[in-house]
Amino acid sequence: MNSPMTTWGVGDYPLMAHHLQSAAIAAVDAAAVEPGDRVVDIATGTVNAALLAAERGCRVVGIDFETELLRLAEERALGTGSDIEWLWGDLEALLPPDQSADVVLSVFGAMYAAEHVIAARELARVAAAGARVVLASWAPGSVLPTMGQILNAYLPPPPIGSGPPSRWGDPAALASMLEPHRLRLTATSSGRVTLRFLHPKRRPTSWLAPRATL
Repeated sequence: MNSPMTTWGVGDYPLMAHHLQSAAIAAVDAAAVEPGDRVVDIATGTVNAALLAAERGCRVVGIDFETELLRLAEERALGTGSDIEWLWGDLEALLPPDQSADVVLSVFGAMYAAEHVIAARELARVAAAGARVVLASWAPGSVLPTMGQILNAYLPPPPIGSGPPSRWGDPAALASMLEPHRLRLTATSSGRVTLRFLHPKRRPTSWLAPRATL
């Protein structure tokens, strides 16, 4: 595996886990996971969603392309006693076989795929018939996408994309990516995550969690 070369592989990204926990809970709840469900958490990152699904009795596979995040994910899971399979993998070439997941999750992850259409195709490929696909993404115009633009000059670059990541937080744009791959957008919900900085002022940033079915 290669050394981490992007924003997510440097610094102390796991500190974000606490801030993003509420979005992960909302995504796992929306997926209505049940014991025994086969769950694939794509771009698992802070592993919040993977751990929640494992705690609810699911068989979980966590996938990320940052080797450092996968190492930290495994350490965090061991600390909770959760049994999760960790896989290194690209968003555009996922390792799980066709129709191997009852639930596909991605909390602020799939949106960063370099080629959005290919990533959408991969989501659909690993989803079994009747699977639930739940994605949490930053909403267009919210604080995190704007902050990313400001910090880009000071951080290793994210993958070059076919469009802004917040496109995944636009229901109409997301539906246009999913529907060609037989994923039907059935519902969306929105929420806010409050990020606390050293400055006393706090700024909420918005996210969208759509649900799709195959």
